[in-house]
Amino acid sequence: GWAVEDWGYGTPTLSWTSWNGGALQANTSSIVFKEGEGNWAKTYLKGALSSSQDLSSTPIYSLDIWVPDNMWVQAKLGVRTGTDVWTLYQGTETAELARSTWQTISWDLTGVSDLNNVRELGVEVFGWYPTPTGNTFDIDNVSANPIPEPASLLLLGTGLVGIFGFSLKR
Repeated sequence: GWAVEDWGYGTPTLSWTSWNGGALQANTSSIVFKEGEGNWAKTYLKGALSSSQDLSSTPIYSLDIWVPDNMWVQAKLGVRTGTDVWTLYQGTETAELARSTWQTISWDLTGVSDLNNVRELGVEVFGWYPTPTGNTFDIDNVSANPIPEPASLLLLGTGLVGIFGFSLKR
């Protein structure tokens, strides 16, 4: 359910590519550079969920992103929550993304309102694009991961101590 939301810079064409096992590729050929801002542009990719999701117990949102060597961009993750009116919450922007390599960016959603009613996951990619044609970036492995709760960690630790103690006794 990925789509592009136009924030005044045009909308890239999205396609699914089999590169690296399958990734969403955004071709920025249709992005319009802002007059007076050189080759500065941004785009927002949004992944609508098929139904409202409860992420209150899994508040780490992450994705992998790849940008080519000729782009100098940053990114920030976003989520939309709510029932009648969806509210967009965005994390802080990343430092400049590494180029020509996959990297994982993540955001701890703890503190975001309505995490029990998440409707959409997204990512804003913004920065300097050398030309309006031939630029693509890819995203993959979008996920929400649980933070281990203290009781589970205690149980795991107790089990490891028991195994270690049993092996010493033998």
